[in-house]
Amino acid sequence: MIDTSIIRNGLQVQKFPVYQTDIPYIQQIMYVMYHSKEPLDKFPHLNMTIPVTIVDKGLLQ
Repeated sequence: MIDTSIIRNGLQVQKFPVYQTDIPYIQQIMYVMYHSKEPLDKFPHLNMTIPVTIVDKGLLQ
């Protein structure tokens, strides 16, 4: 997890108020952001490939 002092200092530098009750929510959001970025670090061109789409002919009628 990201250290609370880093979050607190980041908020103070940007002149945002620091509410102690918000710190766990900010930690969770940052954790999810870093976690969701991992696949792009491993496969940087993942978003450049065109996905294969299969259409069911029954849905088109």
